Amino acid sequence: VNDYFKIQGLENFTGSALSVYNRWGTKVYSSEDYRNDWKPDMSSGTYFYVLDVQDGRTFNGFLELFHN
Repeated sequence: VNDYFKIQGLENFTGSALSVYNRWGTKVYSSEDYRNDWKPDMSSGTYFYVLDVQDGRTFNGFLELFHN
């Protein structure tokens, strides 16, 4: 159902960098100008993300992928 990792309001912060890491700390995705277009193609599990916004703020959290 949720095919993309979408961050609400991101369109107001162009040039925001997104990095996603697996449970072992290995970077599995990276974008220097994320535009809500990452379509995860990895196995189910919990991942950690870091979003660096152009204004200097950093946001992070977890996301969980499920495959049927």
